[in-house]
Amino acid sequence: MKKLLLAALLLITGGAFAQSKFNGQEFSLNGFRSHSIGLEYRYHAVSVHAGYYITAFKAGETTEFFKVGITT
Repeated sequence: MKKLLLAALLLITGGAFAQSKFNGQEFSLNGFRSHSIGLEYRYHAVSVHAGYYITAFKAGETTEFFKVGITT
């Protein structure tokens, strides 16, 4: 019975989280993305992000840096 319920749950929710297709091109301004403020350019399934990070690794000490990344 547990296996049947698990299979039914996977069939029902499997399509809810799937991405049907990627947009051609897309620009976005991120006010908060993994603690960064930056820009993102997406071309089909490839995304490039450049952002400014400000964080506190230690109490009372603020760390700031820039980060660039690519996701495929």
